[in-house]
Amino acid sequence: MLSIAFGLSKYYIDNLSENVKRGIREKLRRGIWPKQAPYGYINNPKTKTIDFDSEKSKVIKAAFELFAEGKKSFTQICEFLYAGGITKKGDRLLRVNQTRSILTNPFYVGKFKYNGE
Repeated sequence: MLSIAFGLSKYYIDNLSENVKRGIREKLRRGIWPKQAPYGYINNPKTKTIDFDSEKSKVIKAAFELFAEGKKSFTQICEFLYAGGITKKGDRLLRVNQTRSILTNPFYVGKFKYNGE
């Protein structure tokens, strides 16, 4: 009897996992970002899409401009982002690798890639 119960629960979990993956693929086909919004954007729970965060998007844009000038290091850009309110959970300074991933993220130019799609 226990073996049957485990089999049913395994089937339920596998089916649920496949449904979630199918939903994510459908969102990608419609051009909707399926994860947490990147810095400078916020998740809109009503429409289940992402919107601009008017305050933080200005800080991100200024960070891109600092990066493009080439006069600031990644550490200085991290500090600039922290001063502008862009932080990790717990109100901590972003790490250099996180700042580098923000500045090289193709999402900010209108392209995104998720699981090869």
